[in-house]
Amino acid sequence: MATHTYRVEGMTCASCVRRVEKALQAVPGVSSATVNLASEEAQITFDDVSPEKLAQALAERGYALVMDPTGDEKKRELREAMMRTLLAWAFTLPLFVSMVPGVKIHLDWRIQALLSAVVVFAAGGGFFKRAALQLLHRETTMDTLVALGAGVSWGFGLVEGLRGEHHLTFETAGALVAFLLLGKYLETRAKVHTGDSLTSLLKLAPSTALRLNGEGHEEEVPVSMLKPGDRVRLRQVYAIPVDGLVVAGSADVEEALL
Repeated sequence: MATHTYRVEGMTCASCVRRVEKALQAVPGVSSATVNLASEEAQITFDDVSPEKLAQALAERGYALVMDPTGDEKKRELREAMMRTLLAWAFTLPLFVSMVPGVKIHLDWRIQALLSAVVVFAAGGGFFKRAALQLLHRETTMDTLVALGAGVSWGFGLVEGLRGEHHLTFETAGALVAFLLLGKYLETRAKVHTGDSLTSLLKLAPSTALRLNGEGHEEEVPVSMLKPGDRVRLRQVYAIPVDGLVVAGSADVEEALL
């Protein structure tokens, strides 16, 4: 058995975590799967299972398994989120023109339907795709709620427009998707910036440590070679390389990093 950590894309809420864990644990050979929504990571313990099978199991439910996460991958996701958000708001703002007090411009309902359709089904297409895949497995998540809300609002506006009514709901459908995409973009940006900060922080950690052998002599070894039970000596102005217990001596420690 081996434990590996992979990044999972497409999760939006706590129910997504349960769906991803359930999908991974259903793959033959997987003994356990733990998913963290905040870090978008899945820790999977399995034996003789190819990563491609794990990725396929998640793809069938609308999620993506990233086997080799890099900083470029996260920045690509951020750019895509920004483009979807800009597209959504570029087509949503004209729908609000007729709602501004004193403005007598009124868009034809066909134009409103077209503008709203771009926001709902193009920029927000990911919501509908994931909701459809989850529906095939008789599952529901926040994507289902968003797809229902935006889809019904747009469909109702279309029916009212065809009937010649003036109480249209195209701006409701567009605004719903636009605000959700904006929130998703801000969330993605925060995660990317936090990840960059943590990466910079980890670079400050020492790569080597002074390990004491059985005779008490020091030897400089890579931190990755340290094992539970090893004794490490800390010198002045040295950074602490690993967690541990103080067995001898005393010192003041600069804790500003924490």
